[in-house]
Order: sequence, then C-alpha cells, then structure tokens
Amino acid sequence: MYHNEYHGECVGSDGGCAECARHAPKAEIEQAFTYEVLDDLHMRRNEKGHSYAQRGEYIGVEIDTVKRWFKLTVKKLAKLKACIVETLGIQQCSSRDMSKPHGKMMNYSACVQRLRPFTAPLRAYIGAPKSDWEWDLPRGGTELASVKRVLTFVNKHIDTMASLGASIWPLEPSTLMHLWVTGRLPEGMRVVVITWDASEHGVAFAIREEPHRILHCIGRAFDNVSSVATFTDPLKVQAHREGWGGAMAVQMFLESAQPRGTILLCVNDCAPALRALQKGSSKPNLQAASEQLNIDCIEAGQFPMFLHVSGESLVAAGIDDESRSKARSLKGPACSDWIWEQALTMASEVCWGMTVDMFAASCNARLPRFMTWTNEALSEQVDAFAARTWDSSQCPSCGVRHSECGWYFPPSAVVDKCVKRSQSDGARGLFLVPTNYKAPYWQALRRAARARLEIASNPQLYKWCGAPVGRHTLFAVDFTSSERRDGDQCPQAF
Repeated sequence: MYHNEYHGECVGSDGGCAECARHAPKAEIEQAFTYEVLDDLHMRRNEKGHSYAQRGEYIGVEIDTVKRWFKLTVKKLAKLKACIVETLGIQQCSSRDMSKPHGKMMNYSACVQRLRPFTAPLRAYIGAPKSDWEWDLPRGGTELASVKRVLTFVNKHIDTMASLGASIWPLEPSTLMHLWVTGRLPEGMRVVVITWDASEHGVAFAIREEPHRILHCIGRAFDNVSSVATFTDPLKVQAHREGWGGAMAVQMFLESAQPRGTILLCVNDCAPALRALQKGSSKPNLQAASEQLNIDCIEAGQFPMFLHVSGESLVAAGIDDESRSKARSLKGPACSDWIWEQALTMASEVCWGMTVDMFAASCNARLPRFMTWTNEALSEQVDAFAARTWDSSQCPSCGVRHSECGWYFPPSAVVDKCVKRSQSDGARGLFLVPTNYKAPYWQALRRAARARLEIASNPQLYKWCGAPVGRHTLFAVDFTSSERRDGDQCPQAF
C-alpha cells in the first residue's frame, strides 16, 4: 500500500513558514474535493487536528481521508467470509444462489485490492438466464469446481487482503510511470517496471528497478531485454499469448526474494490482455493467466498495476523485434469550424493558449502539434495515453519543458479514461465531451471547469462520425494545482 501524506503543520514561533505557505493553495483544493466526497457519502466532517479529516464508517466500509484508504469493517468481512464458506460447502448451486457471493465480491473489490479477477468464474457460472426456471435450476460439475477452486484461495488470503485496504485516490498507472522515470516517487514507494511482448515463439521481457538499469532475473542478459522464455502450451490467439506473457514475466521476477509491498507496473501493448489480467475474463486461457499472476502477487505480497502502451514503443525499447501492423492513417471524427471558434473564444476568455491536439489525425488536427492513434506523418506521439504525462512536455519548437494546454475531443469509448488520466496528471485544456449529467466524467469536468458551453444535438456540427452524435458540452478545465504558473506555457502556443 502507498499513501501520499499532506504537508505537516508548522510549529514555528510565528505559526507558519514558507514551506507551509507554498503548500496552502494545494491543501485548499484537496480540502474542497474531500468535502465533496464526504457530502456525496452523507458523512459529517470531522475536525480533529485536520480541517479536511474524516474517519468514519459508511455502509460497512471504514473511510479515512487522512490515511486515504477504504477498508471493510470486521462485520462486513465476517459476512463475506461466511458467504464464501457456505458456497464451498454446497454440492449444487443455481445462478440465483451464485449471484449472492458474486455480488458481495464485486461490491467489496473496491475496498479489497486484487479481489476483482477472482469474480470471473462466478460470473461465468451465473451465465445469462432467460427465465425464472433457468435462474433457479441447480447444477454442479466442472463449472462449480472452478468456482470452488478460486474461492478456496480467496478464503485463505481474504483476511490479509482486506487488512491492507485500498487507496481512496489511487494514482493512474501512466502517472506512476512518469513519477518513476523522473525520480519523484513518494517516499517509501517501491516500483518495479515489467515490460513484455509475446509472439507465437515465446515472450521477451525486461524488468527494471530503475529507468536505465535492467534487473536480470535468471542470469541471461541481452542488449535490451532481461530474458526470453517460450510457452509450454500452444496459444493461437495473440491476446492469450500476451496474457500468459505477463504472468510468466511476473513469475520470473518473483522467483528471487523481493521485499513485500512492491508495486509491479506491468507494461504491454495488448489492451484486452491487460484488462483480463486486471479484472478477469470469460476466456479460459486469459482467466487462467489472470489467476496465476494475481495468486503469485498475493502470496508474495506484491501489487500489480497495468499500463497500456503502443506497439511502436515496444519496438523502440527493443522488446518487440518486429513492427506492429497498424493502419497508416485515421479519418475522423472531427468538429466543425463553428465549434472550433467557440473553443478559441473560450480559451481566450480564460487567458489560455492551446498547445497540442491530444486526439487527432493528419486530416482533422486543429493544432500544429497533435497526437494520433497511429503512426502518421507529422504526429508528435502515437497514442496520447502513451505520453509520459499530460501536464507538461518538452516542446519541439523551443526545446524547453513547459506546461501544456490541450484540446481534448476523445473518441466516445475513451472519454471516461481521458478525464481520469487528465485528473491524475493535473492537466488542463478544453474538453468536448458528450453531455451526460450523471456520468462521473461529466461531473468531474463540471467541478473543475472555469467555463462551459452546452452544444445542442446537430449532425451538421461534426463530420466523419460513424454513429449519431448527440448533445455535447465544451469545458475549459484546469486540474492543476495552484503551484503551476500560468506563464509557464510556450510563447508559440496557438
């Protein structure tokens, strides 16, 4: 577990110091955000030594905004264990009966780290009943045996897993990578980066404790990778290979004695495999790989996190010996000139200059600097999510690292991911997103917005869209702390 501690109170004669003053604006922002969380949970604020502190219990979950973790209460943990033991003792079970332990495990997975992958066999057992008769039909066999196998392991380790709790505001993997590369990890946090790529011939992986030093786990050193291993079973689907490649790489790393509490940042270019390793899968091979990786990490006391990168980055790192077959161009969607004029006006009103188009293509980029999903001409970065951080970069024009102000018009499938990454990196810019007042991404943008504009549903305002376009909202949002200077931008900002 890791926690980012707030700056302590000053004990000087004048009641304050320059360091406290420097942290004051950031503390006020975090305090206001904490108050919103407490209000949403209908909890009373507690001012025992910390104006923003809260220690309390809500629907069976202990919440501590000072230590910044969620934990299950003893009573809730006892109920979860009793439900697991009850399921282990039955010989036949219906879908309705299985939905009870599945629901409890899913609900508590936000408070118990690494529990989520073990819910997949229960979900597969429930299936998709179409009638009450199917819901209540008792059955057993190999499906129930698979469920009992994972529940036996969970029951053995649930006390330890629950006692560690889970972070209220976890770092995004991309943010963690940036902090690791720049040497700015919080004190006491240990991160090991495991990068791998798989093919039908085997898996190559690099294990690094430091950005420029490879840890050779089994003694065979190569120029760019720490080891190469082959698969024991034929895996015909590439996602299966990538999933098992991650499990093998982690297993190799854990063969040597490692300190407990390490964060294993697993880096790969196959999104389905990473999603399966993190949350489980309905595919047997991917689920087996996910269980193997998480079982190894739980028994060794390590914490896996998963970061998706582009295939080109693995080629550049020497992990992949051949380039990825990707489309060379991408067309759309794009906004109209009218929307772009509104964006420029809004940016001018808040005194910002946009510097980079984060989700674009050569045919629809609105700024000279842009990032694409594919390797296109003049593209500054392949896949914005592979960028080290969104709040700053080394400008290709002036050669100086400075603050960014992005133009964000992400594909609808990654809007939520885009906003989470922006919050995690402390980015700022103009966001054009679908209007959904109840969506977490929309509420997060509204809270941090300096200006906003509602745009009615009008197909004429967009082009190259494969699906109907509904209402959108244009936000000018600043997720940065007050410590960042507005004059930190490149003078050549658009």
